[in-house]
Amino acid sequence: MQVSSGFPVAFTPVPQAFIDGCLSTANGEYVKIYLLLLRHLDRQELSLSLLADKLDQTEKDVRRALKYWEKEGWLSLEEREGELLSLELLIPEAAPQKTTVPAQTAPAQTEPAAAAPQAPPVRSYSAVQMKSLMQQDDFSQLIFVTERYLGRPLTKWDTDLLAYLYDELHFPGETLEYLVEYSVGIREKRGEKNDQSIVPYMEKIALGWHQAGALSLEDARKQVRLFSQKNGSLRETARALGIRDRSLTDQEEKILGHWLFEKNTPPELMLEACQRTIRSKNKPDFAYLEGILKRWENQGLKTLEAVAAEDERFKGARQEKKKTEAPKNDKRRTDYDAALTALYIRNLNASEG
Repeated sequence: MQVSSGFPVAFTPVPQAFIDGCLSTANGEYVKIYLLLLRHLDRQELSLSLLADKLDQTEKDVRRALKYWEKEGWLSLEEREGELLSLELLIPEAAPQKTTVPAQTAPAQTEPAAAAPQAPPVRSYSAVQMKSLMQQDDFSQLIFVTERYLGRPLTKWDTDLLAYLYDELHFPGETLEYLVEYSVGIREKRGEKNDQSIVPYMEKIALGWHQAGALSLEDARKQVRLFSQKNGSLRETARALGIRDRSLTDQEEKILGHWLFEKNTPPELMLEACQRTIRSKNKPDFAYLEGILKRWENQGLKTLEAVAAEDERFKGARQEKKKTEAPKNDKRRTDYDAALTALYIRNLNASEG
């Protein structure tokens, strides 16, 4: 593997942009590997094993570091069938700069959020600003804890987000540590890896807490309990509709959430509507379910007792209607029978005459 760059090789230059932007945020072992690459510019015999031996690391560790720097824009790799053929260190000015956490990569999240003024957009922190924050014990502890939970060094995007939540939105360090622990735990329960997308996921949760005014650790835990309760209600309702082997779609979750959390439909009433839907349709029919709930809402029925009373009233009204219609039917039948009898008698008299 050959390493090349546009830097002079009579000494080991370290770009100032690298020092300003990476030393305070990148994993120390990764920094060592980058510096070693600078030291061995244009060496034809440089290999993963040589780099690993010099730093007492494994080749897997070295490859992981190279992938990290490639993603950060500080080098480019040429590979073929998993083998590294060449590596080029990029000139700092040509390296891509990331200024905000990309919100579009965040997975869908249903963390509850009350109506409140929107938080300012995530901003990029300079190396000087980040250095100042790192001098605060709770923030430096947050960076350390996050790297331990994620099992990887943080990217510029990651540190910008944590700095924003801590410095701009004024979340205490202990609340943000709980945010990291909670987010990782949720992803592990779902069988998802702690990959890069977990940080935007953390952002969505944190913004939900911020909109609800839950900045303290105690308030954040209350939000988690509330969210867990709502998720439990959604799951229970889905099971009542016969949905057990799949997740709710966004539209289905929106419909159930509207009636459970916006309309505050009592859970027992919701379950009754689900059971009636299944008895009538033999499948989850959300349009039919909404029809039942809208009818009850229009009738002002808010309890099972009220629904049962309305059912009895409706049955009684139907029975009264049948009773009032029965005499008319009987009279029509009596008149018809009388006419047939009279016709029979006339015919009988005619035959005798």
